[in-house]
Amino acid sequence: MLEFFTLVYKKPEDIIRYSERRAIDTFRHAARTVPAYRELLRQRGVDPATIKGIADFKKQVPVISKKETFLEHDSIQKLCVKGRLSDLKEILASSGFSGAYSFGLSTKKDVLTSMAAIERVFEYIFDVREKRSLLVNALAMGVKVPLRPESPLAKIDTGPRVDTILAVIKNFTRCFEQIILIGANNLIKQVIEEAPGEGIDLTRLNIRIILGGDFFPESLRSYLLSLLDRHLEGEKKMVIGSSLGVSEIGLNIFFETRETVLIRNKASHSPALARGLFGQDAPFLPILFTYDPTRIYLEEEDGGLLVTALGKERIMPLVRYRTGDRGKVLAYGECKEKLARLGLGKYVPREPFPFVLFCGRGAHVDMKGKALYQETVREILYRNKRIAASLSGFFRLRKAAGVPVLELQLKKGKKALERAAGEYITRAVLKASGVRVRLRAYPYSLFPYGMEMDMTRKFEYVG
Repeated sequence: MLEFFTLVYKKPEDIIRYSERRAIDTFRHAARTVPAYRELLRQRGVDPATIKGIADFKKQVPVISKKETFLEHDSIQKLCVKGRLSDLKEILASSGFSGAYSFGLSTKKDVLTSMAAIERVFEYIFDVREKRSLLVNALAMGVKVPLRPESPLAKIDTGPRVDTILAVIKNFTRCFEQIILIGANNLIKQVIEEAPGEGIDLTRLNIRIILGGDFFPESLRSYLLSLLDRHLEGEKKMVIGSSLGVSEIGLNIFFETRETVLIRNKASHSPALARGLFGQDAPFLPILFTYDPTRIYLEEEDGGLLVTALGKERIMPLVRYRTGDRGKVLAYGECKEKLARLGLGKYVPREPFPFVLFCGRGAHVDMKGKALYQETVREILYRNKRIAASLSGFFRLRKAAGVPVLELQLKKGKKALERAAGEYITRAVLKASGVRVRLRAYPYSLFPYGMEMDMTRKFEYVG
């Protein structure tokens, strides 16, 4: 079970109050012990003694970002408790996608806490204590999924190597009751598409998937499920889910459950239901994540997400840290009431997790007052199975001479995009956003963006 069920607090509102108290304690600890944060509070005129409750915390405690935290200090030690790295055990680097790097620093206790939290999620979602399971970590090399020595999971770190992943599945599938793949959207798509060519019939195997590190559309889940010949309603446990971390804090900060997957899937087929659940008409369907409020305290401000990493044991406390992601926080009770009102009471999650509507980073191009978001494009590219099967998943959305241009990378072996497919995409984009795009599709090796990355870092979809 998740961490907060070891507490005496059982009601959703009690759990949130506990999270709020820990956020204030974490702030006071950082204010006392972190040189750079103490100086920041002095510059902003914030007296820690005046922060009595959560209302004071939200009103007075400054919001910080990568700039104030990592780019304005000549020594990372100033960001640490007592200005020291003496207890440092592990460093997690960001992707560098923004052009600058940030880091997550962990003590041995942090690492053990993270291991336990991740394993509880695997147990909750995939029953790994009941089923002998192999975890295939296909995230970029350097990104590890930490597991305790006593973990019931076996693990291999393949990195983003399609050939290695397929070799592991082929050689070890008979040794395990289920194989759990973790990787980026386009990599996992390629693995599933290429498996039959390697003599692997994934429809006969118990494959579970976690897509990590990026926003993903519901249409991609439907496409991958069709390749696996699986159906959401017929599954007792999640088949394909998503998880997102914050490099400065840790992995698996936000995650889906079987119930949140079913809710989002239902909303993807009903605009009225999507409006009822998520508010006014949105340019794309957000991901419905949940999170552990004993691990982080989560807020939203001006559409952006703020995270406070809870606990005095952290070597580099982060308080009200702007992640750069956009979203909306939903209380468990609020979501439960909405689902009941919309006739979806049976999909209410068993456990009282709070939720977040995750909307990515908001990258888009504008045209005459209308916006085309990269998430909208992703949703469209996977709606049609034939079109999805012809693309790698990578694209670049940009303006050329004031005109929106959508450039697609074809899958290996494809020389051209069918005319009907191109017309389908441009019509769908126009209908969804009001933006008319000029479309261009490149053979795989001629795609002019990001080839040197080879799936080892985040790709820039809007340029």
